Amino acid sequence: MDNIKTFLIFGILVVSLLLWQSWQNDYAQPTTVSNQQPSTTQSTDNAEKGLDELPGLPLQTIQGEPLAQAVPDEVNYQSVNVKTDVIDVMIDPRGADIQQLALLDYPVDAKDPDIPVQFLDNQAGRFFIVQSGLKSDSAAPTHYEAYRSEQDSYTLADGEEHLTVPFYW
Repeated sequence: MDNIKTFLIFGILVVSLLLWQSWQNDYAQPTTVSNQQPSTTQSTDNAEKGLDELPGLPLQTIQGEPLAQAVPDEVNYQSVNVKTDVIDVMIDPRGADIQQLALLDYPVDAKDPDIPVQFLDNQAGRFFIVQSGLKSDSAAPTHYEAYRSEQDSYTLADGEEHLTVPFYW
């Protein structure tokens, strides 16, 4: 009777091994060996990679409305700065992506209250941004489209509760 604990542990290990093997048979991805040589031409542009990953949809044109004009990549876009009493946000007009976001009321260190917590940043070494985009079968903006805004900077006025920042396509 002294060896009963050893037999129970051994039994649990055997059942665990059989359970793991059964799981692998049901849910494991089969590995395929490819004899093809890897492609030597790779796109370095992230925007082109993103377009290749999207599923294709048939393009339907709407009568009477012009299709979106392609925006050249060489255009330099001026970021839109939005500042409220709580946050400071930098928005890129190309795709209306949030490039930088800082919480003004919360310092990084209590000893230096002038440096706010930076949630999003597009600087090298700390690249965190928020992107969004839609794919449509009709003419609609994507996250690569250039939006325009009436101003380069928006600030919440004292006593106001909300701030509207319009972007036009």
